[in-house]
Amino acid sequence: MQSEKNSAGPDACILFLHAHIPWMLMMTLITIESALTGKVLVELAHGLDKFVHFMIFGVLGWLLMRGFSLARHTFLRKGRLWWTPLAGGIFAMLDELHQALVPGRYPDVKDWLADFGGICVFMLLYYFLKKGDVHSAAGPGRH
Repeated sequence: MQSEKNSAGPDACILFLHAHIPWMLMMTLITIESALTGKVLVELAHGLDKFVHFMIFGVLGWLLMRGFSLARHTFLRKGRLWWTPLAGGIFAMLDELHQALVPGRYPDVKDWLADFGGICVFMLLYYFLKKGDVHSAAGPGRH
């Protein structure tokens, strides 16, 4: 008698890495950039820095939404429109607070708003462009 395939086997590990490594790497890159002192960074024109925040965190929002959409657990997939802004918003807040510890940097609520706006806009872009892909992304037999 054949036993069912172990759900915690190598395939599950590969699926987990495929879903979650991209947003983890993006968070790592953001954290590294936030740790640079103010002397190392290029001064951007007023307003342009908010656009950069919006775009960088927008990519993070896209990757988080993708990760939650590909998640193995149903509560993550079904709640992806809540989990993405929650996880992204908390990370953006921690990133801004982290900057208070870096010489020449400071936290800014306007930066956080640009971050959060990017996360939400790109999350919705992903949702509407990939609508219906959740079940196909889950794979056969996964609900």
